[in-house]
Amino acid sequence: MATQQPDGTSADSGRAQDDDSGPNRGLKIGRVFGIPVYISWMWFVVALLLVITYSGSVSTYAPNLTTPQTYVVSAVFTVLLFVSVLLHELGHALTSKAFGLHVYAMTLWMLGGLTETEAESRRPGVDLLIALAGPAVNLVLAVIGYVAYVFTDPGSLLSWMILQLAFSNAFVGIFNLLPGLPLDGGTMLRAVVWWLTKNKFRATTFAGWTGRVVAVAVIGLTLFSLTSGGGVLSFSLVLSLFIAMFLWQGATQAIRAGRLGDRFGLLHAGRLALPALLVPADLPLAEALRRAGEAGRPGIVVVDSENRAEAIVSSEAVAHTPEERRPWMSVSDAARTLQPGLVLPATLAGEDVVRAVQAEPATEYLVVDQLPAGGSPSGAQIVGVLAARSIAEVLDPGSVRQ
Repeated sequence: MATQQPDGTSADSGRAQDDDSGPNRGLKIGRVFGIPVYISWMWFVVALLLVITYSGSVSTYAPNLTTPQTYVVSAVFTVLLFVSVLLHELGHALTSKAFGLHVYAMTLWMLGGLTETEAESRRPGVDLLIALAGPAVNLVLAVIGYVAYVFTDPGSLLSWMILQLAFSNAFVGIFNLLPGLPLDGGTMLRAVVWWLTKNKFRATTFAGWTGRVVAVAVIGLTLFSLTSGGGVLSFSLVLSLFIAMFLWQGATQAIRAGRLGDRFGLLHAGRLALPALLVPADLPLAEALRRAGEAGRPGIVVVDSENRAEAIVSSEAVAHTPEERRPWMSVSDAARTLQPGLVLPATLAGEDVVRAVQAEPATEYLVVDQLPAGGSPSGAQIVGVLAARSIAEVLDPGSVRQ
């Protein structure tokens, strides 16, 4: 149904995860073209309901079948629908690979799925073609199914099932082309707006709002069908409401991601860095905090005898240290040794700041004028200390409580 860019667009996505190292996507069923394939646990629930519901249609069309036989036919139809969804997502995945993008995983639901790809080097045209590939597969399957139906016995159960599959694929293909995220048509709309405005985040927000319009339209049509159908709440109507809620949730996430991403341009490590106080490792923590307050330098960096940075004081560690203990413990006890991921160049900006923080979570980072080879701060000029809360405040103003 859609493609996700784990390290670029989503507001709550971290580093892209491969295979079993990623979040719990569901049941892993294997690999296709080297891509891990998962089935969401919800698939089994929806599949069971679909088998039960569709068996009624089978028994109506073929009354000569026994009840167990109708369930078998219904189960076969459900599995074929699942194969259609797999081929849909495979269209996204193979197109992504054709453009040199890494595909992390495909997660399948009964009526849709998610293909996770990298966001690096993506362009509007690439996004549009990747999104188009999924619905295109369904429409091709619909044509193939209709041609197969023409060449089969029109009165047979087989021809009826082929026609049902053809119509199902046509519906899925056309529905996914509707212009609103998280549908593929929404990704295509975002690509067009991105190309026109040169701003993918505002394009994401716009496509998210159109996705909400699509969700409301689905809810409206569902309620209209419910009232015009004598008030009978059938499985198909419940499923329609479920799809509408899924669309609304996905659209809302897209709007949030777009608004969040649009603020990436305000991120700049050098400009956000707080002035730093350089102190020796054996200085009492209480004295270091007093000096930092008097000097107006919120960041505290532990240095050696040659003023080379060794560690950075963690505000979290300070907050968890009772005031009565601070005069009796050295500042190094509340500091974190500087690892390469904790040292950032002052020129780091935009999404690169977010990626750096996601790669090495911490409360503070040392900002230097130029990052030496290997990420060591030795010999680099200290610009200041970048607090993670400062980044959060820029991305979501008012989210950080004092």
